[in-house]
Amino acid sequence: MQKILSRKCLEDDENLLLALYPPSYDSEKGIVTKSAFKNNGTSVSRKSILSVDDILQILDFQLSKPGRRIEGYGCIMVAAVKEAAKASEELYIEVTEDPVADNEAHAEIIAFDSKDKQGLKKKIPNPVAKEICRSLKITKR
Repeated sequence: MQKILSRKCLEDDENLLLALYPPSYDSEKGIVTKSAFKNNGTSVSRKSILSVDDILQILDFQLSKPGRRIEGYGCIMVAAVKEAAKASEELYIEVTEDPVADNEAHAEIIAFDSKDKQGLKKKIPNPVAKEICRSLKITKR
């Protein structure tokens, strides 16, 4: 928890990229399911740090495996991610920087149990995850 709290929170106007692949993404229908955001700590990448092409190259290497390839990506502003949780009194979302060795643009969507950030949620509630999905701007590959 302390490690998460020590991270810098991203500004609302920052644009994020999420890799999309089955089973949380149906490329034929262009639909992202709530499972893409169900777990706390969803990984995203910051478009202000690396280009889309550079991010996708990194994510192809990290995430693709036999039978699963990145079929698209979704872009969303930090403000839209946080806005999805505004109606809930038991949830507060921040997006924190979390650069890793292979991806300096890596960040995480963190769900806290309240605005005072005393505890973490295990899961993001379905209505909030669905709202985040609806806010994604999807690009097929």
